[in-house]
This record gives sequence, structure tokens and C-alpha cells, in this order.
Amino acid sequence: MTIGNKIGIFDSGVGGLTVAKAICQAAPVSISYLGDTAHTPWGNQAAAAIQQYSISISNVLFNKGCDIIVIACNSASALAYQHVTSYLNSKAIVFNVIDPVAKHIAQKFSHKNVGIIGTRQTIHSKTYKKKIHNLNPTVQINELATAVLAPLIEDGLATSALGYQFVEHYLSNPLLADIDALVLGCTHYPLLLPTVKKYYENIGKEVEIIDSAQLIAKELITVLGEKIYKYIDPNHKNEFTLTSDSAFFKKIAHNFFGENIEFTASPHHTLEVSNL
Repeated sequence: MTIGNKIGIFDSGVGGLTVAKAICQAAPVSISYLGDTAHTPWGNQAAAAIQQYSISISNVLFNKGCDIIVIACNSASALAYQHVTSYLNSKAIVFNVIDPVAKHIAQKFSHKNVGIIGTRQTIHSKTYKKKIHNLNPTVQINELATAVLAPLIEDGLATSALGYQFVEHYLSNPLLADIDALVLGCTHYPLLLPTVKKYYENIGKEVEIIDSAQLIAKELITVLGEKIYKYIDPNHKNEFTLTSDSAFFKKIAHNFFGENIEFTASPHHTLEVSNL
């Protein structure tokens, strides 16, 4: 095991690829990505299951040589961040996708209305609201669970007519009527960005759309500083591991990263926790 030459990134499926892409655009780092496509989407599953998956996958990535772990999933960031951090016990630096967004909103949207859409688990956890209000209680937060969107994206329907209908259904909810900004509180949702923008254009409303992928990439680069250079290898191939084969995942990965990538299989029953 070689520690310290890769950045590990994980999600239940394609959503975390938006984070991986943003990180690699910010710096040409070497990444090892694990998508738990066998259990996707996580956001509609029990908290205990999400925590177990997250710990198991973090263990796999650590043993692949990753001493930076990015939880590229809002549900896991809300429910499993502390569990993963405790499990790795300072042997790796762990990032989540919620904290950078909370900081951004607290700094920029004082006395304004911010809508947050996400999976059931993310929204029901109230993690966004708690973290934002801990930093700035003047921000008005309106949260809405949009449970159908992640599965719809995993089925490749993000920019379809059906995708627009579901986006329209959710964004027309009265909870989101008077917002100044909308947080895409699921890393899958940037794949819906054209559809979300189209909806607001059609109703003639200006809403700032906040994508956590860009913010976590900026946070990671800032925190690592010059240490980021040890993760840069011009000859590397980014590695993507799936727990179940997914043609759609591979299509998105190739769209984002080109052909210089390799896929490996890690069946979900092998994702077992071991002592570090």
C-alpha cells in the first residue's frame, strides 16, 4: 500500500463525478473514484446503511493509497462524515460537500432567502440549515426533498422532457417561490443544470444557482495549499471503481475525463470494513 499519492472520491453513482471533474479542473491531481452503483441512490436509504457504505468505501480508498478522502455525496456528508472521520482516525484528511456551501451561503446571503433541494435523507437531516444558521442565523432557509431527481439522473433522463416535468414540479413548490438562490444539494443535480436554468428562464425569474462541486474543489485546493503538488502526476490514469457495472456511469466519466481513464470492479459484497 502506497499512501499519499491519490485523492479518493466516492459517491453512490454518477453524482460525485461532478465533484471529481471540478477538482481535476482546479488541479491536475491523481484521483481514485469509487461509485457504489450497486446501491444507488443513497439518498432514499436508511441512515445506518449510508454510514456503513461510506465507512466501507473509505476503507477501500485508503487501502488504494488515498490519504485525502472526499465524500462527494450530500446524503453521506450529512449522515456519515463524522463516522468516516472517526474511523480513519487522522490517517486521512476527510472533506465533505456541505461545509463549503454553508460557508459560502453564510457569507453571501445575509437576510436573503435560500432554497435547498436534495434527497430525503439530506433534507430530513437538516444539516444544511443547522450549519448555515450556526454561521449566520439571518439567512432564511427553505428546504425541499426532491427524491425522484437522483434516480431520474441515474437513468440518463436529466435533460429529457420527463426531467423538465419533474424539475418544474419541484421548483414550482411554494416553499421555493421567493428564493434568491437555489442550492443543488445533491452532487447528481449539476447534471440537471441546463433543465433548472431552462425552468427559471421560462418563468422569467432570476435565481442564483449554487453548485457544491465548484465550492468543494476550491476548499480542497485552499486547505491543501502547496501540498496539492504531491497528488499531481502528469502520467497518471484516473481510476474509477464501480460496485455494479453501469454503462451510463462510464458514458458520463468519459464525457468528463476523456479516454485516459480505467475502470475496475469492486463487487459490493467485498466492501468490508477492516482495522486500519
